[in-house]
Amino acid sequence: MRYCGICGSDMEAYQSGMYERGLIICAGAPEAIQTRPGDPIYLAFELSFPLADGWFVLACVLGAVGLWRMRDWGLLFTLLAGSVAIFLGLMDLLFDLQQGIFVPLTGEALIELVIVVLLLTLGPFVIVAAWRQRGLFLGR
Repeated sequence: MRYCGICGSDMEAYQSGMYERGLIICAGAPEAIQTRPGDPIYLAFELSFPLADGWFVLACVLGAVGLWRMRDWGLLFTLLAGSVAIFLGLMDLLFDLQQGIFVPLTGEALIELVIVVLLLTLGPFVIVAAWRQRGLFLGR
């Protein structure tokens, strides 16, 4: 079996960290990470994401399975997952900035900031790492 440089701990950490947001929201508990308790605008915003978060989780799972099995579709879904991470991160960042979520920087706002930073750094990282290793999957 050939070694895949992007199937190691970095990929696993990315996927497990990115599942958190989707699983909390999809479980119907957006108030668990609500930075503004009782704010109907924030709650409506978070409740609009279950479908997108579900697609993100599906792309992550299919990407991980495909990479593990050294299949070309694993590369595709990994690239898609990275792109979805960037999109979700940008949507969150813009909303948070427009609504003043980060001021004052409460514990809940800090969690939101960490999620945004993870999405916007790990998304591009996964895309670049996967693309650099594309020969392992496309050259078969």
